[in-house]
Amino acid sequence: MRIEELYLDGFGHFYQRNIGPVAGLVTVFYGPNEAGKSTTLAFIRAVLFGFPPRFNSHYPPMSGGRHGGRITVSDSAGEVYGVERYAGARGGLAITTANGPAPNAEALLQRLTGNATPDLFRNVFAFSLDELQAAASLNDSSGVIYSAGQGAPGLPALRKSLGDQKSQIYLSRGNNQKVPTLLKDLQSVDAQLRTIEGNSGRYGALAARKSEIDSELLDADSELGRLGIQRAEIQNLLNGWDDWVALSDCETQMKDMPRYINFPDNPIPRLESIEERIRQSRELCEEAAAQLRQAEEAASIEIPDENLLYDKDLIEVIRRARGSLDDSVKDLPERKAELNALESAFQDRLRDLGQDWDESRLQTFDTSIAFRQEVETGKAALAQRQDAMRRAEQRLEQEQRSLTGCQTAAREAQERLPANPPQLDAAGLSRQRTTLRAARQRLDEYERARQNHENLRGQLNSLSVGQEPATPQPRAPLWLIVLLSVAGILLIFAGAFVGAIIALALGIIGGAALIGVAAWLLFRNRAAPVVAPNPLAASLARQSADAESSAQSAYQLLAEAALSLSMDGDPTAAALGDVEERLDAAQAELSAWDGANGQIQETQRRLESQQREVESAAQQLETAANSATAAQQEWQSRLERQGLPAGFTPDTVVEFMGQVETGRARLEQVNDNRRRVSAIEYDIQQFREQVEPLAARHGLSLDSGDQRQLALVADELIRRLEETQTAFS
Repeated sequence: MRIEELYLDGFGHFYQRNIGPVAGLVTVFYGPNEAGKSTTLAFIRAVLFGFPPRFNSHYPPMSGGRHGGRITVSDSAGEVYGVERYAGARGGLAITTANGPAPNAEALLQRLTGNATPDLFRNVFAFSLDELQAAASLNDSSGVIYSAGQGAPGLPALRKSLGDQKSQIYLSRGNNQKVPTLLKDLQSVDAQLRTIEGNSGRYGALAARKSEIDSELLDADSELGRLGIQRAEIQNLLNGWDDWVALSDCETQMKDMPRYINFPDNPIPRLESIEERIRQSRELCEEAAAQLRQAEEAASIEIPDENLLYDKDLIEVIRRARGSLDDSVKDLPERKAELNALESAFQDRLRDLGQDWDESRLQTFDTSIAFRQEVETGKAALAQRQDAMRRAEQRLEQEQRSLTGCQTAAREAQERLPANPPQLDAAGLSRQRTTLRAARQRLDEYERARQNHENLRGQLNSLSVGQEPATPQPRAPLWLIVLLSVAGILLIFAGAFVGAIIALALGIIGGAALIGVAAWLLFRNRAAPVVAPNPLAASLARQSADAESSAQSAYQLLAEAALSLSMDGDPTAAALGDVEERLDAAQAELSAWDGANGQIQETQRRLESQQREVESAAQQLETAANSATAAQQEWQSRLERQGLPAGFTPDTVVEFMGQVETGRARLEQVNDNRRRVSAIEYDIQQFREQVEPLAARHGLSLDSGDQRQLALVADELIRRLEETQTAFS
């Protein structure tokens, strides 16, 4: 399995963060402390093997998002899978393939991870510093690692310790050391492996069978659900069978019944009502016939004010309304006073709403649920924009404070940088140290050659004590003669190669001079008297000459090495020690310079990153401010459409609508009282219109503005009618 990409929806301080795609063979996550490296590792463990049981290890989303995320992985065949896991009851594991969601995510994930357990994955494939610190192997070898880094002073103890450990691990004829014990254990394990070797194939077959059974179980669950639905449908049909049979019988009977046009929906109640009305009409007819007979008998008798009998029905109406007149006349002043008080309070309420408010505007002002919803929407939008702007301001202030801190750190890092850069860089310092090691080696070679030469010379001098040489003239060394000859020949060839006449002449003259000197030295050596032969002395002389030549060659190489080290005096051990101290000081100076320069680069990088964060925060604040301004302008437009002052807030509008509702309730009370007063006045006027014609017809005077006289005239008409009816009866 290979991890291709990470998506952290909400995990720790990460919010909807994509990491990847990962293209290289090896990917390094680099960052300072608290950058999120451990959080990313914990996210990979949580998605692949579930969230830990301890809540403090869950890395809850501090910046928002759903707790969890997705890891895109690929197998050895190159097929890509999306592994998702979220915390909570509705989370869980889900794997998406190219063909859609995988039916058995757990089994597929085990196959992708190679059936690795969480502990194996944590300690072998995805371990952190905690696992390394808890590992016993590191604790056992920590002392050895520390001791090995101390240098030469600890080598004897280290050799003894390594020898002891080697004896404990393996001896050629030992049986109780670790290697023989492990070999025995390995042989035992090999025997056990051979015993259970056949189980791997059986395990693969069982795992494949388990996958097939899981697939069959899923198919069985689907079939069980389908059969359950079918069973419910059949049960519903069985439950409705009796009703369906009765309904079919009713439909059959209805088909056999004759059809009636305009047949009423409820014929029986209507028939009973008509029969009742016929019975009542018959009773009324009989009663009317009896009254007719009585009237005919009474008509033959002369009665005073008999004309009132013609207006009996009208006077009867007046008599029935007589009590209502008294009540209306009595109630009218109270209702008018109450109406005046309500109208005064209502006018005060209108003045509280505004100078331009009247009854019409109060009734037409929109207080519907839709407008209230608009107010709530506007309130939520304003609050959201203001909250976003506050958060953006807080973030900008925080980022600016961080930027100030980064600037201070950058200045401090720049101040800590040494005034003068180091004279040697890392490459030059390495070359100097290499040259110093070569010079020390050549110094050792020279000291050994010089000491050898001095020893041989001392031995030669001890052999030559008491012997007089045949001639004291020294002999020139052969190598010098050869060197002069070769130099003369090369000088002649160089003059000939240049080609100029002067160069050729100088080359020939110089070459001839060198060859002549070499010939003279050779001739002198041959002419020198020979010392009496002494085999041991001759051997020592040759060895001494060779040692002297080796010492001179070693010194020449030492001088060349010392020359590149800029040494003023002779290349002695003390001088090389001084050079080493100078290189150590240069190394310390270079380390200090690199450290200060690296800190400057780090602070500069952080400063640039923080400047980008400040710019992002400023852009976010500007966006939030523009959004808040747009929301405020939209709210002002809504207020203008409703004719409300521009300074109203959503809460003020809600309170104002409450006052409008209260004003409407007061107006409703005023209108109710107005209708009651109008109804009372209408009743009095209707009573007057009924009495005035009768009073004029029967000789009674009536003043149109006096309600008490109206009552007296009505009482007189009622009294005369009663007397006439009494006389008539």
